[in-house]
Amino acid sequence: MTNCILMSISSFLILVCQFLEKIMSEENNNQSLPADKSEKSPVIIIEGKSSGSSHKICKSIGKVLLTIGSIITFARNLVFNLIFLLLILAIFSGIYFANNAKGIVENTAVNADGSVKTVSPILYFDLSGTIHEMPQPDNEYTKFTKQFSDVLNTPEYNDVVSIEEALNTASDDKRIKSVYFNFSKTDRMPMPVASRVKKAILDYKKKNPGVMVNAYSDAYNASSYLIATACDKIILDPLGGFTFRGFSASSLYFKDLLNRFNLSPLVFRAGEFKSAVEPFTSNRMSEPVKEEYRKAFNILWFTYLKSLNSRPNTGSSIGNLYAVPDNYIKTLVNYQGSEAELLNKLNLVDELMSQEDFNASLIKLYGQGKSIFEPKLTGYQDYLTLASLSNHESPKKSDKKLSSVAVIYGIGDIVDKTESPTTFSPDNIKEVLDDIRKDTSVNNVLLYINSGGGSVTASEKIRNMLLNFKKETGKTLTVSMNGLAASGAYWISTAADYVYASPETITGSIGVFSLGISADKLLNEYGVYEDGVETSELARTSIAREMPQSQKIEYQLSVESIYKRFITIVRNAHPELQKVDYREFAEGRIFTVYDAKKLHLINDIDTFDNLIANAKKQIEKDKNTICKVKHFVPDGIDSHFILKRMLSTHIQGLVSDNTLKMLLSWFDTASVKGSNTQKTKIMATSAFTSIDL
Repeated sequence: MTNCILMSISSFLILVCQFLEKIMSEENNNQSLPADKSEKSPVIIIEGKSSGSSHKICKSIGKVLLTIGSIITFARNLVFNLIFLLLILAIFSGIYFANNAKGIVENTAVNADGSVKTVSPILYFDLSGTIHEMPQPDNEYTKFTKQFSDVLNTPEYNDVVSIEEALNTASDDKRIKSVYFNFSKTDRMPMPVASRVKKAILDYKKKNPGVMVNAYSDAYNASSYLIATACDKIILDPLGGFTFRGFSASSLYFKDLLNRFNLSPLVFRAGEFKSAVEPFTSNRMSEPVKEEYRKAFNILWFTYLKSLNSRPNTGSSIGNLYAVPDNYIKTLVNYQGSEAELLNKLNLVDELMSQEDFNASLIKLYGQGKSIFEPKLTGYQDYLTLASLSNHESPKKSDKKLSSVAVIYGIGDIVDKTESPTTFSPDNIKEVLDDIRKDTSVNNVLLYINSGGGSVTASEKIRNMLLNFKKETGKTLTVSMNGLAASGAYWISTAADYVYASPETITGSIGVFSLGISADKLLNEYGVYEDGVETSELARTSIAREMPQSQKIEYQLSVESIYKRFITIVRNAHPELQKVDYREFAEGRIFTVYDAKKLHLINDIDTFDNLIANAKKQIEKDKNTICKVKHFVPDGIDSHFILKRMLSTHIQGLVSDNTLKMLLSWFDTASVKGSNTQKTKIMATSAFTSIDL
């Protein structure tokens, strides 16, 4: 800022000096007087010297200010270049150290301050942020970034597999005297994920009935409360409450907005109930779609309330509390508007206490930790690291044959371009299938799906990869649907030998659409027109002119063709549907698992945990065989991804948000350059991207 002001002032002074110099030059030219007027010459000469002196002073000040500005510019550039070089050095150092496994494994047992990590009496689960369904890659880069996170005190990567593993490992550890779950900053999550964490807690308690498991939160969302019902004590901040009242779904509708700005939606679809395009063609949700959603959400809400009943009468209490809004408000008035007091009175929470007071009670029991406000804790991630080191030092030997169940993941939108290791894309699926091919211990493959669909071309590529994998390896492929497996995700699931879905899953949405926006009328209104020549009307790229009717028909025929192929694929995968009218199971309809089972869209209703347990039980019928579950995830050691991850995770807070966004955008642009991948025009996706509590 100072530099800009100095540069502006100096530039202004120089302009003034140049202006004065020009005036002086003109005056001197006009003062070439005859001899008879020479008596005035001294006056003119004196004035000329005075102006020249002022000009020199002005010019000198300008030069000084310019010099100062140049020095500041140099200093600024030097500082930023040094920061940039240090950043590059840190990245390359990270990559170098990531290749040295031994050093990293040894250092993970050391805190950032150099002290040795030990197991404290309290096993602590700080579940801030997202609880991911997919574990991190088991490579040295992951270990390095974990160390980096420890040093910079950034949030851990929480995933359900690690949480389950930590509780399972701790179930045989007598050093653990208490378990502490903190849900204050936990994001919403799919119900199957919350159910898995809850089951892991219940399994732990069954083995360790004397260990107190506590849940604390400033406020509970539906998913964190579901987990908390498995704990011995649910503690709520006196100013807190529940952030949920039931399930709901709504969309913004843009029909009138598009009309107002002379924008025309280009919609090509196959499937009467394909609600993903409704926001662009209507101003409200259609009644058939409303009825579909209402039915699905009522069943999901009932399933959720039922799942709370590990704590007696909890589900019915919550259902009754929020069923009639007026009654809830009247009840709340009786507690002076304090929802926390009301929930405590209904026994939905056990105790009202601030986190500071709760921590103080733990300090009295187990001693003080790093600060006077914190008890002795061992984070579950550190606990897993210490357990891993212990196993590394004294590995358990077994003469039994190893047989593995491989788990692979398809989560989120299905896309053609791979952006990260978690992307549901053909490249990522290909990578994990190649890894499984190399692992001779794998007999069964379980594909975990939670996706609302996406690109048709990507879905078909993944389906073909799975079919070829089965043909080449002879391995059994089972799909486990968790929360959402609709449209393109269902397309992919047809490659499986068996399809199971958790009780909370929405599936179906068998339909296809293509969507675009035409701006020709808007551009024409403001005087922008388009004209040209082409060998065929079908070759035309329309921007400021209407799409030709022939192209519209071509698009619609293409969508209908893919829709017919979709139906054929579904029927071939489920022979029971061969003679069933496709309108019963397709047309873009969504189904709960109970309807999906009746329609033979899935084989059965079962959870991911049960599928794993049953597979292990089947394999270990052979007394000489031991079964291990292996989670295969893409390594993701891509230069653009690493740089982007480090920027977003570790530099946030050190630079402004706008600068960070610009850098991330630059990396995105750089990673796309040179790619011939085009955006797909035809999609098989549902109106939902995820169903979180």
